[in-house]
Amino acid sequence: MKNIQININLKKNCGNLLANADVSLITNEFGVIILKDFQIWKSPKENSRLGDSINIQPPTIKYFGKFRPRIFFEDENVWKELERQIWNNYTLKIIEDESLEVEDIVVPVEEMPF
Repeated sequence: MKNIQININLKKNCGNLLANADVSLITNEFGVIILKDFQIWKSPKENSRLGDSINIQPPTIKYFGKFRPRIFFEDENVWKELERQIWNNYTLKIIEDESLEVEDIVVPVEEMPF
């Protein structure tokens, strides 16, 4: 996915919400389309695809008391690839964030960009 940019906004003191991600899709016909507010959460369960207790979900809307996704992926593999790219950008953002202590950074070795 070379026509994509991901911006991570780290959250502090927001409970289990760790960050939001904005995904910019660069298109030929429509220019840049930005999908805002993908959420990165702490999870009690390990995400087997990411190897960490993290949940990444597309933007949602509260509708009749339940949160429902606002963006759908018809091809599950496309979602998995985007989820992986959001995760990679999130881990890089944590490393760049000087306010975190080294002990707070958990990055699986196989995900390191170097």
